[in-house]
Amino acid sequence: MKQVRFLGWVSILILLFISSCREDIIDVDTKTNNPYPEIQVEAAVRGLVTDEDNIPVASALVKVGTEETTTDENGFFRFEKEEFNQNGTLLRVEKQGYYLGVKLFNPTVGKESFVAVQLLRKELVGTFTSTTGGLVSTDDGASVSFAANSIQYENGTAFTGEVQVYAKWIDPTADLLLEQMPGDLRAVDKEGNPVQLATFGMVAVELETASGTALQLVEGSPATLTMPVPAEILGQAPASIPLWSMDETTGNWVEESTATLQGDKYVGEVPHFSFWNCDAPFPLIQLEGQIIDAEGNPIHWAKITIHNDAVGTGGGYTNEEGVFSGKVPKDLPLTIAVYNQCWEIEYEAEIGPYSDDVVLDPIVASSNATSSLTGVLVDCDGAAVENGYVYVTGGPYLLVLDTDENGVFNWTGLLCQEVDLTLKGFDLDASLASDPINLNIPEEGADVDLGNVEVCNAITELIHIEIPELGYEKDMIIYVASYNTANGALSVFSDVDSTYLQMEFEATPNQIGDVDMNNFNFWDPNDPAVANLYFFCQGPNGGGNFGCPVADVTTNEGIGGLFEGSFDAMIGTEGQGGVDEYQVIVEFSVLLQ
Repeated sequence: MKQVRFLGWVSILILLFISSCREDIIDVDTKTNNPYPEIQVEAAVRGLVTDEDNIPVASALVKVGTEETTTDENGFFRFEKEEFNQNGTLLRVEKQGYYLGVKLFNPTVGKESFVAVQLLRKELVGTFTSTTGGLVSTDDGASVSFAANSIQYENGTAFTGEVQVYAKWIDPTADLLLEQMPGDLRAVDKEGNPVQLATFGMVAVELETASGTALQLVEGSPATLTMPVPAEILGQAPASIPLWSMDETTGNWVEESTATLQGDKYVGEVPHFSFWNCDAPFPLIQLEGQIIDAEGNPIHWAKITIHNDAVGTGGGYTNEEGVFSGKVPKDLPLTIAVYNQCWEIEYEAEIGPYSDDVVLDPIVASSNATSSLTGVLVDCDGAAVENGYVYVTGGPYLLVLDTDENGVFNWTGLLCQEVDLTLKGFDLDASLASDPINLNIPEEGADVDLGNVEVCNAITELIHIEIPELGYEKDMIIYVASYNTANGALSVFSDVDSTYLQMEFEATPNQIGDVDMNNFNFWDPNDPAVANLYFFCQGPNGGGNFGCPVADVTTNEGIGGLFEGSFDAMIGTEGQGGVDEYQVIVEFSVLLQ
């Protein structure tokens, strides 16, 4: 079976190439670039926010309409019993140091949707002087060319000085494209008609002063944007293609410009910056189906992809009934693939082409019976945890299981023995956690009943942080400290009273002594001494604008043990007073998961 990489296996009604848009509606609200009528329903939504290494992002601000919340230590968030637009509700995720996350989801009356968001790091790729203009390029071949005197503040005042350019190319062939890209490829063309897109590449660009003030292009002074086209899809790339910008207020892509294919790159002019997308629009039909195992059991939360060589790949997840539905290309042959929990293709077949909406016969995706994972979360007195969830980690995927009012969790899917899993239960009301449980899957198709899982541990590991020049000192509780097996990094997160800290080390299990740090991010809005400052470093040993220090690790007992040490370094800041550095002293003692 083919090995692939995807984000966590989680419950979601599949969003194939589009989520329940209505092609017969063509009246456009030109103020909001939204041709999709609002149909309000009461529903719920939950989700996971991770970074590009699939590590949970804690304390990210999540907004839906006028409601907002923050992600917990596992990157988890939830909105319950809210009024959502059935034809597409916008969800925004904001986090210092990352590009804005924009997603659309289509709620079902009385049901809970799931949204997976992978935030992209905001990395400085170059600078230029506004009076002379310049060319800035990313490592993967995207570039932006600026004319002289083409930069202004967002209020329209001309800017002269050094312009910092943050840019990120999004590979249209990437496994995690659906989680990384903004929106869901629904769009509004120049005539105001709703269409769906097949992407040939996206790029995010943001311009700032050295002190972090946002900048934009002067009206009438466009920049030239160049985006690479991967070799796998170059043969399908048209000679000319529309350029679409992301409307961050609706989640729709809006047609604004045109790019031409020059060799293996698309080149076009853009009048402003946000996310930009090289896409071809195409007609759609509705596809629905169900994934079951050999015994007829629905396969929960299975990853599904639908592929066509001309328009690329879309995908998502089945719901708790094994059902998926969504829009796919009309009159084109398609390949459907279903993946197991080891992220291998379990089933693959050619389907279509379809000229009209279609409901497929149930797909028997596995010759093996599904595995089940069940248990009950209880508190220290043995009473059911009424408001909790279960978090399963291991390998490259994440799994969040809801509990009912009796503390019961139940999941059915294609577990496999190759991945070592660790389960942890959480009580949301009491802010308590269980001990980590190592899951033993004896064989494929095995049923695992954990019985009562006691959730009554307060997390006592601490980080002590001092900033002597500012008279700042604080102890912080650690919520997550874990190894990322994909890149060998060790990450530590803490979030107390809106104070956020993230550290990443290049520490392998049991390594002690000098250890390079990859990232340090710290923000405390509650203390007047540091409220307007954001502390950060990126890259080890002086790399980037503010390179991270070397930490002295004194204890490293690997997964399940303590990770302890300290560092004393000059750390960069961004704030109202501009960019500066301060001495930061940190001592840490955390339990690795």
